[in-house]
Amino acid sequence: MSFIKEIQSSQNPRFKYWVQLLEKNRSRKKEGVFLLEGFKELELALRSGYVVKEIIYCPEFTSPEIIKEFLLQWSSSDLKCELVEVTHTLFKEVAYRNDVSNVVALIEQKDHRIDQFEFKTNGVYLAVESVEKPGNLGAILRTADASGIDGVLVCDERVDIYHPNVLRNSLGCALTVSVGVGNNERVWSRISESGLQLKTTFMENSTSVFESDIHQNCVLLVGTEHDGVSEFWRNKGANINIPMMGMIDSLNVSVAASILMYESLRQRSAGINI
Repeated sequence: MSFIKEIQSSQNPRFKYWVQLLEKNRSRKKEGVFLLEGFKELELALRSGYVVKEIIYCPEFTSPEIIKEFLLQWSSSDLKCELVEVTHTLFKEVAYRNDVSNVVALIEQKDHRIDQFEFKTNGVYLAVESVEKPGNLGAILRTADASGIDGVLVCDERVDIYHPNVLRNSLGCALTVSVGVGNNERVWSRISESGLQLKTTFMENSTSVFESDIHQNCVLLVGTEHDGVSEFWRNKGANINIPMMGMIDSLNVSVAASILMYESLRQRSAGINI
């Protein structure tokens, strides 16, 4: 572990670099890194094999000794990351959440290209198409972790999984779930190659999800917040629906995805084969 002199000015190039990473997807993709807040989230990142490059801290919130004690639990980190002390004001600017009071880490991204994604035999996956709101994607990834889904496929990506609001809403679970990213055509090609059964959420000629076999060997597909699943996916899989008993005919995409994932968990837990 090495230490860098305290950064006090917002004009410091390193500080400006952090702000760019926080604000711009383009910068995160170009540099292949992202910012993550909090010891709890950092622990999830380390458990998931992420490489930490820097830890930013303010002595008013935490100390180098506490950080060192935390890192000693992780032989994989090997204490090679740099510690950068900043002022209270600068720390608040690089911390996306107002309630973060310990550390912000600079971490290397993983390769999420769909061509590198590994499917499990008889696995259950969720595919999300063109989700536009980071909060929704974060909530989906959090539920994917909680429900034991084997992975999430992000089709025609509109927001990256390292967006600060995705990380915040997932409580760091964006880092614990296997994620594959690609355009619709390539994701469909990989699904086809894998032998998994696609379950699409078109309403026409559909079967209730509670009467459909989704306990293994399938991909559950949900669409955009406003338009649902696009025409690209029509006739490519079996249509399933979530029964709607009230006056409205749709759900928030993260809620719909959660129902599908937990119904799959229920079936797996009960050993159901519909």
